[in-house]
Order: sequence, then structure tokens, then C-alpha cells
Amino acid sequence: MRIIYVEDNILLRTVVTEELRDLGYEVEEIDDCTSGLEAIRTSPPAFDALITDIETPGGLDGWQLGEMARLHAPGLPVIYATGSSLDKARPVPDGMIVRKPFTTASIAQCLGHIPERAIQTYQGCEWASRAGQASAMEAFRYGWA
Repeated sequence: MRIIYVEDNILLRTVVTEELRDLGYEVEEIDDCTSGLEAIRTSPPAFDALITDIETPGGLDGWQLGEMARLHAPGLPVIYATGSSLDKARPVPDGMIVRKPFTTASIAQCLGHIPERAIQTYQGCEWASRAGQASAMEAFRYGWA
């Protein structure tokens, strides 16, 4: 599985990347969302999953990256990693959220369940439908319900 991992914290990015590689994943690490979007647009072959921090330097945040990545690669699985509040969360439909601090095992668990869309919640990884306190209108708008 080919993964693009966007994280501005170099220590976290390095550790998670190496651990995912040890588990057999091919990982391209990127330090900001703008560069991540460029890699998604120009990288053959396509990525199988996107893991992105929400708050990175530059012009895009992780929510925007997920949205724009899906315009280029519809159906691309997106895993958001954040330590911030989810009050203003805008994940793409079927996006997953992992709260920081997280373990690489929780990311691997999300990656392992990508094809199983019927399962809604995993330990350490939750579907966007469970994130935050979305109203019924927001849940409908984002396809969470």
C-alpha cells in the first residue's frame, strides 16, 4: 500500500514513517499540505491513502488537503491526525480521525480497515461520522450519517 503522510513535526513524521515502513507500507513523507497536494496531483502511480495533520504551515490545512485530494483522486482514503479541537471539523465523507498523541498501531489499524466501510469505529481511529458534535444537517451535508 502506497501512503502519503503529511506532518510538519519532523520528529513525529520520521518516527511514524519508519514504523509504517517496518510494517510493509510504502510511505512518502511531506512536511506541508500544499506540497502534499502537489505530490498527489503529480505522482504516478496514485497513492492508496492519505494521512494528514490538520494544522501545517503554508496555505492549506489538512481539511482543505483532504477535500482537494478527493477532487483529484475520488475515493482516496483520508486519515486526519490532530491534537486540536474537532469543533470545526470538515472531514471528507468516510474520512477517519486519529487523535494525537497516537500510536503507529492505531494508524495501521485504520489502514487495515479502509475497505471495510461498514465498520464505524475502531480503537484509536474513528470515522468522521463519530467526530465532534456534528448537527444532523452537518452529518447529512458531509455524508457522515
